[in-house]
Amino acid sequence: MIFRDYIQESRINIGTSGTLTYNLDYTDPITQLDLYFEGTNGANDNKASPFERIISKIEIVDGGEVLWDLPGEVAFAAYITDNEGVPYSEREESGGASVRQSIPIRFGRCLFDPDLAFDPTKHRHPQLRFTFDEAAVTTPGADGYSSDSITFTLHVRLMEGAPRPKGFLSYRTIESFTSVAGGARRVELPTDRLIRYLICRAYESGVAMYTTITNHKFSIDGGKSVPFDLPARDFMNRHCETFKPIALHGDLSFDDAVTSEHWVGINLQGQVTVKENDVIAAGSFYIFSQVYARVCDTDGTGLTDRDCHVAVTGWGFHNTLMYAFGDRMKPEHWLDPRGFNKLDYFVTDADADADVDICLQQVYAY
Repeated sequence: MIFRDYIQESRINIGTSGTLTYNLDYTDPITQLDLYFEGTNGANDNKASPFERIISKIEIVDGGEVLWDLPGEVAFAAYITDNEGVPYSEREESGGASVRQSIPIRFGRCLFDPDLAFDPTKHRHPQLRFTFDEAAVTTPGADGYSSDSITFTLHVRLMEGAPRPKGFLSYRTIESFTSVAGGARRVELPTDRLIRYLICRAYESGVAMYTTITNHKFSIDGGKSVPFDLPARDFMNRHCETFKPIALHGDLSFDDAVTSEHWVGINLQGQVTVKENDVIAAGSFYIFSQVYARVCDTDGTGLTDRDCHVAVTGWGFHNTLMYAFGDRMKPEHWLDPRGFNKLDYFVTDADADADVDICLQQVYAY
């Protein structure tokens, strides 16, 4: 077997917004796709707008069939969590800085999984597709991305001569909605494929995950079996027990006595390192993925737009929680819903206006 990396697209300019599509017409199994984005910040800064936030959807399609789909934030968070490591990143907010981020799509339990990989020959016309808008968070210009500066590279990681895989791991967005203040929302889940992960992302700036969604309940066949019925902090604890804490690094542009987003929903520890002479910087890290910054000169005068390196270790990137059904490396442990009539996931909304995505990772069997 030969493992090879093929660069299908190399630093092509993708414009300012739109949906872009790339054929996946290979004869060898694909173990991973690496979506690599580069861009430039405006003259002043580009705050709270990493690449995954301007990508509304990443998909793999086969004609009219959607084989894999996640919002950008969930795709980034799910990869970090499952991989237990951050892909190549240069996450910067300072004015004029170059920004780089890889967002991989992995089709197996690990890279080069001999059993689970994407087999293009099993599909008629497989394609990668993603939708983005450089203005999704901030208007391009001095305080956003430098307009029309984003480029895209597609790496295809192939297993030449490998046995044909039994299937691949497919992420699937089941429902996206805006939370309301009160009541349990029922999300009906499909029963067609083996389920490895149940995923809930609930993000609202400055609001902790246990405040937005206060309870998580999983029900089979109208309550005949309830594998879990957990208050929010217990559900968060399951995530922390299952996955390792990971460090996310970036250079943030700080204003004194102002909060900045660092995107780690459950922080274990955080560190701020000043990058200028005669500047003092520190931060108080909160569980709702924010750091309260203090940045001043040597006489205590508060400063603005100061570039500081921030490293945060923890879980729940972009407020994304993942519930694993059994040992996540053993398919025989995963939930097989095909003998059930009904699966329901109940989330109790306690705070309005959060962006919520309910997703699954399933086995698409060949």
